[in-house]
Amino acid sequence: MARLKQTARTRVLAFIALLGTGGILLAACSGTGTALAVQACQHVKRSLALYEKSQRGGADSQTLYQEAVHQLVLAEPLAARATSDAPQWNPLMTTLHSINKTPEAALITGLKAQCAAATGASVTPNAHATSTTTVGNTAAANGA
Repeated sequence: MARLKQTARTRVLAFIALLGTGGILLAACSGTGTALAVQACQHVKRSLALYEKSQRGGADSQTLYQEAVHQLVLAEPLAARATSDAPQWNPLMTTLHSINKTPEAALITGLKAQCAAATGASVTPNAHATSTTTVGNTAAANGA
């Protein structure tokens, strides 16, 4: 009888340890989505800089524009992986996915806002705006 109690106690303790380990692992992985979104936004930042340069004219304008689009193509799978980890990044992924159907100029405002959310930075919605809007990280707002 004592042996059965000891076996039951051992199983309960093992189960509690397993739950604790699982919680630690989940906590360690919780920032992965944001980290991937930040990586995607590094490509977006490069793309926006290249796009701006391409709009100034010059012999290399087309090459700069193509590289700007390529940077967004590189960002898309990172945003998709971020969305898999944390659905809050779905708007970023969706905007990047539309690069093949929509000119980059039409995506700039959305990309800036979505990447500001990823990095916690401020964003100016368009080049003609005079005010700066702070877009907070959705995860932080939700307490995640």
